[in-house]
Amino acid sequence: MASTEPAETPPPILVDETRVSDELICGICLSIPTDIPVMTPCEHIFCRDCLEQAMKLNKCCPNDRRPISSTDVIPLEKGKLLWRMWANIQVKCGNCGVGCPWKGTIVNHKEHTEYCLRVILANNKYDLLANECKKLKKECHLLAAKNAELKEEKDAECSKLKKECNLLAAENAHLKAKTSTFKKFKKERRQLVEEIEKLKEEKKTLKNSLSLLIGAREKNK
Repeated sequence: MASTEPAETPPPILVDETRVSDELICGICLSIPTDIPVMTPCEHIFCRDCLEQAMKLNKCCPNDRRPISSTDVIPLEKGKLLWRMWANIQVKCGNCGVGCPWKGTIVNHKEHTEYCLRVILANNKYDLLANECKKLKKECHLLAAKNAELKEEKDAECSKLKKECNLLAAENAHLKAKTSTFKKFKKERRQLVEEIEKLKEEKKTLKNSLSLLIGAREKNK
């Protein structure tokens, strides 16, 4: 999910660039200072942050290269002509591209930006949450469809397995019946074998008896 924190505060946008004096343009960033500008002894105007960064590298005016010190740099005095010229510059909010309609003087821009960012961030957060809800809803529909598909596959598989189980049960019953018949046949065969052996013994006994009778008859003659 994208972050709702802005990378930086968007700068104001000039309503009419032709009505802004070049003397009020920062000679470093070439933009209108959004906070109270500072002025060098040689009367050149800069953004405070821009000039402080430049003086860390070279302690001279970026415009005419005259040597200066940090104590020489002063903010525009409120109420004076240059301050009034800067304070009355008309600007639009830097968030105008995303729906902010505010227009006003640059001196009021900072106060508006603090308010505007809260509104923009709140709206962005709402939009992000709304988009997230749409995304989750879409995912739920996809999951529901997938679940229905899996259920259909599961039911088909269960039906197939049930049919196979019924076939196996029928085959098992058939095998049981054949096994029972085979056991019965085996038992009957064993009984026949026993009867045959018994008859053999009887035959042997009769044969011996007959032999004895014949011997006795021959002897009596």
